[in-house]
Amino acid sequence: MELGRRFASTSTRTSNFGMGKLTFSQRINPSLRWHASAEIERHSARRAVFSTTRHVFRIGGDYDLNENWSASVSIGHGKGDLVSWCRLSFPEFLGTTQWLDGIFGGDWFPYQTISNTTLGHFSLLRALGPNRAMAVSADFAKSVGTGKPHTYFNDIYSLQYIHAF
Repeated sequence: MELGRRFASTSTRTSNFGMGKLTFSQRINPSLRWHASAEIERHSARRAVFSTTRHVFRIGGDYDLNENWSASVSIGHGKGDLVSWCRLSFPEFLGTTQWLDGIFGGDWFPYQTISNTTLGHFSLLRALGPNRAMAVSADFAKSVGTGKPHTYFNDIYSLQYIHAF
């Protein structure tokens, strides 16, 4: 369980959050492990459009290629609130509740929709010593709104230096 406060550039986006996660993991052999998890995440902000709840289920595996290299992969499915921005002038958003907030200026406004999200993760890790490693990873998400069938993509590529104390 994790509880905290997430600060944003405007006070209406700043939120208290809570996240609970239940994970099952089992080693299949000395090099291979599989895992499954269920998560729930809740953000409570002063402005309703930024208050969100999301549920995610994941399954994945980790494989140690040798003493220094390991790979990890997972897929997941989530459902919950998604916040995005659009312009008042976009015809497909006529009739959408509009919370003008000035974050992007002009006629941009944030809106919330419920979405189904498909998640993917891949990482490759190289041990550099007993307490250091480098990792390269890719995270992919495709969310499809349930009310208005808009599709949202979020791809994140990372290079990390990890040092354990």
